[in-house]
Amino acid sequence: MRSLYTFVFILVSISAFAQSKDIETLRQLNVDLNNSTVAKDTAVQSRIFAEDMLLTNPAGETYNKQQLLKRLMAGPQLLSLKIDSVFIRVLGNIGLINCKVTGAFTIDGKPGSAQTCYLDVYEKRKGRWYEIAAHVSVLDGK
Repeated sequence: MRSLYTFVFILVSISAFAQSKDIETLRQLNVDLNNSTVAKDTAVQSRIFAEDMLLTNPAGETYNKQQLLKRLMAGPQLLSLKIDSVFIRVLGNIGLINCKVTGAFTIDGKPGSAQTCYLDVYEKRKGRWYEIAAHVSVLDGK
């Protein structure tokens, strides 16, 4: 009986460690995605987005991976993104990132700022995390 408890303890410990590692990986992917948005770095985003990635923006429009990469280059000049809060969950091979960010930008030379929240959905495929879906909402924009 004692060896059964030891075995269960080891399994639980391994599972907790693996989930902790996945959460840290997702946390870093979130930071990388935000930084690459400011830098307009499509190479980083191309590595993070799955080929079947879909994003729904605040207006309800849906974009696939190629459209997102194209819009990144054509969009407003984003000066900064600050992560205000982030909550990450791992459910098997699915990772969920709930995040609020505040961004500073310029449009037609005029400064502005906005707070948005988003839900990013990641899937672990062949041992690697890819963003497969996202939904963005604007909370406050000026």
